[in-house]
Amino acid sequence: MAPLDLTSTAATEGPPPGRRLWALAPWLAAAVAILLGTIALGDKSLWFDEAFNADVVERRWREVLHMIRTTEPSQAVYLLLLKPWAGLVGAGDDALLRLPSVVFAAAAAAALVVLGRELFDRWTGLIAGLLLASNAFVVAWSQQARTYSLALLATVVTTLLFVRARRSTAQGWWLAYGAVGAASIWCHFYAGLILLAHAAAFAVDAERPPWRRLAASWGVIGLGLTPMAVYIVGGTRENVEWIPTPTFDVVWSSLYEPSGENALLLLAAALGLAALALGRGAVPARWKTALLAAWVVIPIGMGAAAAVFRPFLVPRFAIVIAPALALLAAVAVLAPRHRLLRAGAGAALVAVAAVQVAAWYGRVPEDWRGAAAYAAVAADRGATVAVLPPSATLPFRRYAADLQLVSEPSGPGVVVIVLRGVKDPGPPAQVAREFMAGAPYVLREERTFGERILAQRWSMP
Repeated sequence: MAPLDLTSTAATEGPPPGRRLWALAPWLAAAVAILLGTIALGDKSLWFDEAFNADVVERRWREVLHMIRTTEPSQAVYLLLLKPWAGLVGAGDDALLRLPSVVFAAAAAAALVVLGRELFDRWTGLIAGLLLASNAFVVAWSQQARTYSLALLATVVTTLLFVRARRSTAQGWWLAYGAVGAASIWCHFYAGLILLAHAAAFAVDAERPPWRRLAASWGVIGLGLTPMAVYIVGGTRENVEWIPTPTFDVVWSSLYEPSGENALLLLAAALGLAALALGRGAVPARWKTALLAAWVVIPIGMGAAAAVFRPFLVPRFAIVIAPALALLAAVAVLAPRHRLLRAGAGAALVAVAAVQVAAWYGRVPEDWRGAAAYAAVAADRGATVAVLPPSATLPFRRYAADLQLVSEPSGPGVVVIVLRGVKDPGPPAQVAREFMAGAPYVLREERTFGERILAQRWSMP
């Protein structure tokens, strides 16, 4: 054998420049996600669910674990990660509390680049990763201290492990897939539904490995989900009672919102699925078509079907289908043979995404910071403050911990702050008027703070 020439170009220069540049593709998608996720990250106050998580992670570990066992198994992994992070940076800074969600979304975009490359090619992976990173729905949830961007990451990583296990002869890949698949359900219930999409792809795969390998993975998943099964059978239902019975609008929103409210992306995804299904007829491609189709259909379909027993379909839960939509749209973008058509399709998708992301930046779901400041000014002038429903005092006290709250009208003036949508029986104005009914006060001012908070100032005639 000839000795290795250490002075040769191959030995000294490493991979060719093009390959080195493509190695940066996942980092590019992650950078876009981080950029969009950190813009104005702390400008909006925490909304109710975020404030709930902030309150949970400020408690002792024993209480956190108790809540995971009893009411919060669907975000168990997230809370277990957020607790030490909050201990490190403090739970009082809204931006820092949300930062892990930005990181999870960025990691999901990067992982999708790799997944797209392994399923199709490097251009499909890069476009899909960028589409996911710029998806307004993904950006919105990356800016909130909730588990959804972590669930997004879990679905992509689990699918990537499934794809790699499929082409490997090593059982270790299947065991890793099973372990991460089990963990993904503890990120959110809906992340577990993607495992059914994997099973559907496996079933139609003409070149699949022996079934025993998938069975071994599902054995690991079953062991990991035993505590979850106990919760589902005998646990409390209080944390899902708010979910309404799914209507056509809810089902449609569960498809439309994960697209970033981007109708063009939905159209591209449909065209991409058609291109796969009606492609060159290569038998090995069937499992890819089944995988992506089931990835979109199963979470929404099973969520709607579960309404027979209990409503369990919410548009934000369906964020797990966003990577599949991005992959299918990328396939459609690359389908035309003419480069100008490809560039135009990609530019149109990015333009719509940019408009929707900008719209999210302008939205304020619940401005508790502003409502608390308004109440504090009124309290300095002698007014008392009431917050309805009583559960809404949690986010209010994050920004006004020292204000005394009353349970009935009193004093020379009253400020009533009402949160819409937390188990209250009617519109905020109606709830406030019922609270003030019979009291000798006159409504002087009414203001809104974000989309879901109403504040009324009452005083004596």
